[in-house]
Amino acid sequence: QAQATRRTCTLACAGGESLPKLASDGTPLVEGFDPPPPPADAVQIVSPILTNIAPGDNIEYCYYSKYILREKTPFRAGQGFQAPGGHHVVAYWRADPQPETTHPCTEDDMLKMHVLSGGGAEAGNGIINGLPEGTAFHVPAGAQIILNVHVLNASPKPIDSQAVVNLYRADPSLQPISSFYVTGTDLTIPVGESKSYHTSCPAKYPMKVVRLLGHMHEWGTRSQITITRPTLPPDPVYDKPGSPEFSYNPPALDFPISAPLQINAGDVIGATCTWKNTTDHALSFPDEMCAAFGYILGSDPEHGCSDGAWNN
Repeated sequence: QAQATRRTCTLACAGGESLPKLASDGTPLVEGFDPPPPPADAVQIVSPILTNIAPGDNIEYCYYSKYILREKTPFRAGQGFQAPGGHHVVAYWRADPQPETTHPCTEDDMLKMHVLSGGGAEAGNGIINGLPEGTAFHVPAGAQIILNVHVLNASPKPIDSQAVVNLYRADPSLQPISSFYVTGTDLTIPVGESKSYHTSCPAKYPMKVVRLLGHMHEWGTRSQITITRPTLPPDPVYDKPGSPEFSYNPPALDFPISAPLQINAGDVIGATCTWKNTTDHALSFPDEMCAAFGYILGSDPEHGCSDGAWNN
């Protein structure tokens, strides 16, 4: 039976082999990966070991965990940990639980999941990503927690990897929020070039935004978000330089609950990213990405727009 603390066989084990180190829930941990046990006020989700990731592989896995919420639960923050090869890990929830399984994520997976929080990416291990002050994601009873684990093997040998997310519980009185994103996938950055890319979608619903943030990877040099209202020029509401941690800890622009950024139906949400390709090959999605993310007041399902089409 798994103990409350992680353990390793320190004496000679049967057959002369060491037992694998275990997470607090009894899940075996990949060699060299040592995430801390869950804090008292958090739910910890541990992915299985993702084995034999080939050199050059760039894969997003979806782990449908066995963790099903017994009651409506508010979450105020997330914290990710990843073994070598980890690019990011994000926790989502899904209203219709599926059997526990792990597979490369599909478009169908992503369309049915609602974002919570995460982090990781080795250098970002342990960073607590909190929500805007006074807010929480209120996740319904019966929801299943899913991990999106992005792994990139830049080494010359196959590797095994793994991820852990802590989701911090919140006071039920906190204001419920949901989220939206706008992204595009038809991007190409030639070798040695600097290039900008723009994607946009007209909002289908009015939204009250309490946080905006961009998303791009390590070759990004600038991330911009604009809101274009009918008959008016684009309003540059977010403009941040790239940085090594942008992919897992992008700078956020917050608005108070009492004075959120109002986006009306028909307003065009735009994301513009600029990159410098310093590799020896052309970059495309998902090696690089360009997205605008927003946290919005209310409990609507996440609204996502990819390549001009909304998911709901």
